[in-house]
Amino acid sequence: MNGPDYEGLPDHWFSYIAVDNIDGRLALAKENGAEIVRPPFDVPGIGRIALLKDSSGAAQGWMTPA
Repeated sequence: MNGPDYEGLPDHWFSYIAVDNIDGRLALAKENGAEIVRPPFDVPGIGRIALLKDSSGAAQGWMTPA
């Protein structure tokens, strides 16, 4: 990945987990200490995606597939 958003970012893996209802699941995650890093957004033909850190600080992506 190239561009200013990625400068200095080391190589890494980033996983996405499919959930049945991204908005509802994020509300529940937030109630349990998660931090929403990027609120839900729609990707046409792909689904609805959000980025969060769980209560221990582990970053992950959640999505409800289209």
